Amino acid sequence: MKRARLGSRSFVLKICLWGTLALAGAGMARAGEISVQLEPGPGAAYATEAGVPLSQIESALRTELEALYRASDARRYIQAFGDAQAFANRGLGADYASNPRKFIIGFAVNVSATTDEAYVDSRNGRQPPIDGVGANFSVMAGTNLDWAGLRPVTIYANYFRASGAYERFDGTTENFGVHGQVKLFEDVHDPKRSSVFGWGGIDVTTGLQYGRLSLTLADAVTSRIPLASGAGAPYIEANTSGSFNADMRVWSVPIEVTTNVRLFYLLSLYGGFGYDWQFGTNELSMDLNSTLLGVVPQVGDKVNVGTARLTARESVSPTTGKLRSLVGVQVNLTVLRVFTHVNVMPDRGLIGVVAGARLAF
Repeated sequence: MKRARLGSRSFVLKICLWGTLALAGAGMARAGEISVQLEPGPGAAYATEAGVPLSQIESALRTELEALYRASDARRYIQAFGDAQAFANRGLGADYASNPRKFIIGFAVNVSATTDEAYVDSRNGRQPPIDGVGANFSVMAGTNLDWAGLRPVTIYANYFRASGAYERFDGTTENFGVHGQVKLFEDVHDPKRSSVFGWGGIDVTTGLQYGRLSLTLADAVTSRIPLASGAGAPYIEANTSGSFNADMRVWSVPIEVTTNVRLFYLLSLYGGFGYDWQFGTNELSMDLNSTLLGVVPQVGDKVNVGTARLTARESVSPTTGKLRSLVGVQVNLTVLRVFTHVNVMPDRGLIGVVAGARLAF
């Protein structure tokens, strides 16, 4: 059952909840546990009716529930919060191609994904309940410090916060950052700059970014666990509810070196490299109980064959830092700038697409 949205900003929260559990890392507090209890009488009767040994049913339940909730390997599951959400912050709080002379305001969205599916259970390819891509949104403003006698320096600030519901989860997402950018080798205020071709010099950007994503399971999760292949095969319906709380808080210090060129005034191309030093805490507490109902499709009745319990508690640090590259394009429509660029982190198999619009003066 899907929960109703809470407020007009729930759409942004929905984007942020798409799969921010997608990436993997290191550090562990305490391993999780999973236990399956099958009722001897009803369980044995169902096994006979389904034509599947009771031991095989128990093994299938353990494998499927472990794959869905990652109870015994929650370190990968929870560190995914920090790495995915931190990567989804990249490119939201600074500008790389507008070269503002006075000030700049606008917004951006980052949608990130991983090509490294180490978090997927190798036994059956099952993925966690929330999975796929991570994303973020932020509003930013900046000013060039020419008015203070520091013409090569531009400072920026960005912020956004939203709460709402997506599918079975309630959650809150928040991000903010401050950045400083120093331009080398190019006077962007030169009135003689050519409208045919212009080089924007080299920008060195650094700052402090913060991102948080918290999730709480609000509704029961129903999973179908097949016991054999083919149409009409018997299966177990697991109805899972209880406590699932995840809280990711990651601070990042990026160091970026970029450059940009402007062609015929209308088009700008930019790119460069960055390194992100990260610190913070990702926490997960899980205490879930599943009611197990056995189904033989030819019969149709659901038989209560037992219960399962999944517990885990983890506190994990985010990945310290990795090198990434970025390349982008911007369309310049007088003071309006519409842009998109791609962040790539090969060591982690990460790719992020940033897009937005800004007014630069």
